[in-house]
Order: sequence, then structure tokens, then C-alpha cells
Amino acid sequence: MRHRILAAAAAALLVAPAAAQEAPSRPQVQLRPPPAWMTNPPSGPPKVELRRAPDWLITPEQGRPQGQRPAAPRPAEPAAPPAAPRQSATPPPAGQSPSPQAAAPPAARRLGIGREDPRVPVDPAVAPWRGVGRLQRDGATCTGALVGPRSVVTAAHCLVGGGEDGKRIMPASAFRFLLGFERGRWVAEARVRAIRVDPDFDASAASPGPDWADWALLTLDRPLGTPDRVLPLLRRVPLASDRAMVGGYQQDRRDVLLADPDCRVVGTTMHDLGRPMLLHDCTATRGASGGPVLVELPEAGGWAVAGVLVAMRRGMPIGVAVPAEVLPELE
Repeated sequence: MRHRILAAAAAALLVAPAAAQEAPSRPQVQLRPPPAWMTNPPSGPPKVELRRAPDWLITPEQGRPQGQRPAAPRPAEPAAPPAAPRQSATPPPAGQSPSPQAAAPPAARRLGIGREDPRVPVDPAVAPWRGVGRLQRDGATCTGALVGPRSVVTAAHCLVGGGEDGKRIMPASAFRFLLGFERGRWVAEARVRAIRVDPDFDASAASPGPDWADWALLTLDRPLGTPDRVLPLLRRVPLASDRAMVGGYQQDRRDVLLADPDCRVVGTTMHDLGRPMLLHDCTATRGASGGPVLVELPEAGGWAVAGVLVAMRRGMPIGVAVPAEVLPELE
């Protein structure tokens, strides 16, 4: 009996402290009222502020994927005067400092040249380049094609010079034609005796032209070369399937004849007074002005002058030429 009483007492002592402990209290949570924009939303659609994306994201530069930032910001440049509406392919005269952009333009911004440059040096002693030469005046150069023993076709803006009375066609005696020019040597040389240009060509304009009147026929003071050097004029509109070539003494290689040997006349366009112009995808730049747009004539086994190169687009191989069919008959 005694043992039972002691066991009951011991059990009471062990349970009593645990029972005496207070149960853990629950955490107190304070409820706050919701914000006013939830309980009283404003009437009407929400206001959204739109910000314009940066220019480099909207219009990426050529050669860089859209959405990629430029490598480094370029320093600010002084504002340039408004560009002329037409970009001729004539280099500045020797001794005259070109603008910084013309001195070393990026490949994607060069006049008449796209991302790829298919131009290659060609041999002026091989047909049809045997009839191409360099037109010179006081260091300024252009390109011309021999279309008769004493006749050369070129661009009229190549003949424009400045003086006290403003811009005008310079005297014929100021020009020399060097047939087959290459690295300081040429096959034959002649002075220009007479110049014939379109009556609508305005040499005194800010940008001499218009393009459709930008042709000139030069009469030399003596015949040059042999008959196989004379290039025939194509008196029809070339076909889109006709293979074409364009070559000239261009500003980046002025001592050699550079040519795009495989291009096309892609169509024609009508300018003022209904005058046609040839559109082509040949690559050429300054210095090639006046050069021939040559079209292959498989049935005749040769090449003919389909047009006279007068202007190119910047950053792409797109140009315009005066069609040979509008040129007057040779004297």
C-alpha cells in the first residue's frame, strides 16, 4: 500500500510542472487598411508614359545588327552645309583637300559602293576597255569613251569649272584625253577642240544638271588609235537580261582603270520633259563620271556604249546614266 502511494505521488510531481506551463500565445497580427488606389481606383484608362526608343535601336547603321548599341559614341562634329541633291562621281581637283568624310568614308557610306566591292583593275589594252581613257583638266579627272576616231563621250558636269563669273563650261583647250591611261602612261593623247552639250544643261546651278541633260560630246584635235578601239553607241534601250559593265578612273585608284565586270541595267526612269534615264546596279564612285555603261551584244560578238554614267547613290551600287540613244549623231 505504501508503494502505491509513493508511486502516485511521484507521478503527480512529474506531471505537475508540465501542466503548470502556459500554452504558447498566438502572434498578434495588425490589419492595415488597403491603399486608396485599390479601394477607389481612378476613373478612365490608366496613364502610360511612352518614351521614344533611341535612334540606334530604331534605325541601325549598316553593318551592325538592329538592337545592338554602337561600340563607342563618336565626338560631335560641326554642322555641315546642306548636301547637293545629286552626288556626282567626280573627284576634287588635285591639291584640293577633300572633306573629312570624303577623305576616309566608311565602306557603307561611300558613294556608289555597298557592303561588297566587286570592282577589279582591268587591262586598258584589252577590248572593250581599249576605247576608254582619262579626261584631264588642271588635275581634275573624269572618264570618257572613244565613240569615233575623233569623238569622245563623257559627262557634262566633268567640264564645269569656276571663275570670277561663277561656274561655267570651261574652254575646250583646257582638256586633254589620254587613251588607255594606266599608271602614268597612255597609248595616245589629244587635245579637245570642240565641246557639245545638251542645251538644257545648266552649268551655273548649285548642282550642275539636270541629270538627263548631263552628257557631252568632245571633238579631238586629231584621230586616236585604230578602229578597233572605237566603241559603238547602242541606239536602243538595253534589256534587263543584258550583261553590263562600268569602268573608270576612280578616286580610290586614279592611276588604274577599275571596273565592275558583271552588273545589269535594271530599268529606265522618266525625268523632266519625258527624258529617259537608265538605272543600273553597277558599282562605281567619283572619277567614273562620264565613263561608259557597256552592254554585251552576244549576236555581234562585242560590247556597245548603252549610256554615260552621271550619278551614283551613296552607300549602295545604284546609279543613273544618260542613254546613248538620246545622244546626237556624230559629226
